[in-house]
Amino acid sequence: RDHRHRVHRRLAEVVEDPEERARHLALAADGPDPEAAKALEDAARAAVARGSPIAAAELCEMAVRLTPSERVHDVHRLRIAAADYWLLAGDQNRALQLIEPVAATAPSGPERAGALRSLGLVLFSLDEDHRAADIFAEARREEAAPAGTLGWGLGERTSLFIADYVEALTELGMLDQAGEVLDWLEERGQVIDRPWSVAVSARYRGLLAAVGGDFQTAFASLDRALNEHERLLMPFELGRTMLVLGAIRRRAKQKRPAREALQEALAIFERLGAPLWADKARAELARIGGRRSAAGQLTEAETRVAKLAAAGRTNREIADALFMSVRTVEGHLSHAYAKFGVRSRTELALFFDQ
Repeated sequence: RDHRHRVHRRLAEVVEDPEERARHLALAADGPDPEAAKALEDAARAAVARGSPIAAAELCEMAVRLTPSERVHDVHRLRIAAADYWLLAGDQNRALQLIEPVAATAPSGPERAGALRSLGLVLFSLDEDHRAADIFAEARREEAAPAGTLGWGLGERTSLFIADYVEALTELGMLDQAGEVLDWLEERGQVIDRPWSVAVSARYRGLLAAVGGDFQTAFASLDRALNEHERLLMPFELGRTMLVLGAIRRRAKQKRPAREALQEALAIFERLGAPLWADKARAELARIGGRRSAAGQLTEAETRVAKLAAAGRTNREIADALFMSVRTVEGHLSHAYAKFGVRSRTELALFFDQ
């Protein structure tokens, strides 16, 4: 065992690839090792940047195991990151397993706000918009709590989760509340003048304008967002902006431009290994040429779940019938909703009745 540890330690000293080095450091560790944990965390960031969110999530979970238990803040931060990466990779169940304990135990303030933000994103991806909106609202209150030294700042993660909150409220039709939150984000974003803050604010200003039928303002806002993206090395957020742009163009009956924007969004999500978001882009593309084309995209498991849901069965009844967990059923149903471009069992039933 000691020999094996020495070998991995030696390999970590000579290999050049950061991820390979981090894995060797982890294998060389005999108990908590902050140096190895830091290397794993850095390697995880590099992995997600190259489009490997699964590798990033696995590296973060390894870092959790090598972080001293007394460093509770570091453990929470790494679990939050791992949950975000698993969600990006499409594994909502694993993301929930990682983030729910942190949201329940993190101290009040920015740390708990970060956990709640991640939990809200998972719920939003499962089309649980009401729960997601409530969680985002709680995260906003926690971020404002006078704990630690961060206070109610506007860092990158804060800006992004507030923007997700706006999207959840918009999906629920709570447009006045969405506009109020967006006003707050824009006001504070102007103070710090960061491209990511301006970009996400403009993206959702465009979405709100489109929902109200003001396509001229919507497209002007999306143009502003895209201009900011030229200064911004965040391809995932660019993909989300292109997805919103494509959806708005589709609603404005601009089929060819809509298809171009959605294809670009799809290419970004596929390159980043983000299947849930790729499914959203495919669903929007299918709606341009008729929603029935999405039927062939369902997997066998998604088809079985969708048919039972369309027939009026509850998630628990479907789980019992197909020998799955309820969360697995929820995941398959979420994918089916995204691929068909629907948001309810009633809409889903229309496809199987035809």
